[in-house]
Amino acid sequence: MNTPLHICHLTTVHPRNDVRIFFKECTSLTKLGFTITLIVADGKGDEVKNNVQIIDIGNYRLTRLKRLLKGRKTLFKKAIALNADLYHFHDPELLPIGLKLKKKSKKVVYDCHEDVCKQILYKSWLGPLVFRKLLSSFYSSYEKRISNKMDGVISVIDEITNQFENEKRVTLKNYPNITEIECQKIPINKRKKQIVYIGSLTKVRGILDYINAMTQVTNGYKLLLIGSFSSADFHQECMKSKGWERVIHVGFQPMDKAIALFANSFIGLSVLHPEKNYLTSLPTKGFEYMAAGIPTVMSDFEYWRPYFENCAVFITPKSPKNIATAINHLINSHELYEEMSKKCEAKANSYSWESEAQKLKKFYFSIL
Repeated sequence: MNTPLHICHLTTVHPRNDVRIFFKECTSLTKLGFTITLIVADGKGDEVKNNVQIIDIGNYRLTRLKRLLKGRKTLFKKAIALNADLYHFHDPELLPIGLKLKKKSKKVVYDCHEDVCKQILYKSWLGPLVFRKLLSSFYSSYEKRISNKMDGVISVIDEITNQFENEKRVTLKNYPNITEIECQKIPINKRKKQIVYIGSLTKVRGILDYINAMTQVTNGYKLLLIGSFSSADFHQECMKSKGWERVIHVGFQPMDKAIALFANSFIGLSVLHPEKNYLTSLPTKGFEYMAAGIPTVMSDFEYWRPYFENCAVFITPKSPKNIATAINHLINSHELYEEMSKKCEAKANSYSWESEAQKLKKFYFSIL
């Protein structure tokens, strides 16, 4: 009997329960017959979960300097000791580790979750725009030079993947696990009267807009927020809104519990502010709502329309009034709601992680 191929995933930045890394990539790979190890840096100890061996190198996530000076060294020692068939790393700051692994004749894949070059341009705290442009250009050259030496590159949307010059590259979009969501889907007439948002609770993701909109939403409906606030100050600001009395905040939830919560909701929200890094991104939550048959109110971004046409009400963001109007329209238009819900269910199968997992398996084998 052949020994299963051993894949080692590496991250010093993401949590061990990261949806893309753990629940999608690692867990699905064990089901496809791989042996999977995930090395993390959160100080929560080693464990085996979903048949994934999780190795903890200590809590390095909160201090960038400590991660760079000591965390990467510790991670490399743990990784090389495993002698895995392939190493799959997820953080830009681990590019030097990828290079060190290559020098040890290992097979290495870089998974780029975000357009870092573009993000640098938008981070005003890094300094004047002219400096950010220089820094972005420098990082772009550095990332391309190192990634070209890897055995493969993965990213989340084609626009990022195509920026790389590595001949072996593939896009794995953050589509949801359809099977898990369908198991917990609730019929329309039994769903709770709640409007749901799942994800990071930040101002640019429209959280305060949603809360303020609740003062104009049909009585009897609540706003369910699943996730953690970006800061204590922003949490306090939200709590001062008149709409807060209609909010149910349950904090961060494990994936299975989060699915049960949003799958029992009436309308989903994804009205992000028009930040440039959002305009050509894909909202994972939008696909999750779709899989649960939940119509969504979302930002009218041109990039989003082909994916969510007929499954969402598109509005101009940063407006509580627009959000409330769209929510009330879906609440009061029963035929429209039912039609959109059916179209969500029909369209969801085109955007499943199950198909992306097969692409990842094929990609690994093309390297190995």
